[in-house]
Amino acid sequence: MGLNAALPVLVATLLAVATLSAAGGGKQPLKVGYYNGKHGGVEPIVRDEVYKTLNVDRSKGAASSASSSTTAGSRVVMHPCSWNPSSKNPYPEKVAGSNIGLRAFDVIDKIKARLEAVYPGVVSCADILAFAARDATRYLSDGHIDYAVPSGRLDSVVSRAKDADDTLPSSTGSFPDLKKNFGNKGFDVEELVVLSGAHSIGVAHYPSFKDRLAAPQSEIDAKYQTALRNAAKNKSRTGALQVRRVLRTDAFALSKLKEYRDKPKEWDSDFADAMVKLGKLLPAEGEGLLEIRKKCSAVNTY
Repeated sequence: MGLNAALPVLVATLLAVATLSAAGGGKQPLKVGYYNGKHGGVEPIVRDEVYKTLNVDRSKGAASSASSSTTAGSRVVMHPCSWNPSSKNPYPEKVAGSNIGLRAFDVIDKIKARLEAVYPGVVSCADILAFAARDATRYLSDGHIDYAVPSGRLDSVVSRAKDADDTLPSSTGSFPDLKKNFGNKGFDVEELVVLSGAHSIGVAHYPSFKDRLAAPQSEIDAKYQTALRNAAKNKSRTGALQVRRVLRTDAFALSKLKEYRDKPKEWDSDFADAMVKLGKLLPAEGEGLLEIRKKCSAVNTY
């Protein structure tokens, strides 16, 4: 992938601020322009905070996301934020091992605070995440990737660290594992491939790539391997994370990687479509009530 193709993956980006969201809507269907009219300042406020943050520290764009949906952003969006008030579990989903690399919680908190000051009780954390992911993608792709975000989501009222570790794609899983995880959420292999570049930018958490430190030189550049041992920086197109290498073990996935490498505009388009689909995922049945959180770091009833 070219530079512009690698950056957008970032979208998984603030999306990856998993904790904050219930990646789904309420009983009414999501729609583009949901906040237009008397709440028309919602999306501009989100964009302003995202851009200000990325102007200072581009790496926060990939703060995830998520997840490498194994893509940074995508992983947070792939499941509802759940915090079970009856479980007495003090460890919310954002501190789970799978999400420990999501570093942009502060950005979401700033956005939420600004929105609450102007439109109290109106904008969900789930919608903030979806907008922020889109805006980070637009910024980091130099405008090459942009898309309309359907909104009108509500937030889940439960959040458990164990849920994230149990449901998010593992960064060290096999291709069949990734395929099954994505398939369970309605994504095919092509979408798996297009969403698996979110770690191209940002910092990879050590446990996610420690197995690569001893990988044979046929699988990883020797100089890069040395760099990994000295610093935890993840570089674009170097395959630091196991998941990127795993994609090459499947014939179809490998063919899509090559296709996107040669046709970056196609990847841009497919990535935007996949992100919109991610944003429409509904909370799993039995997750309980939905609400609009006053603070994205905790449910209103906790």
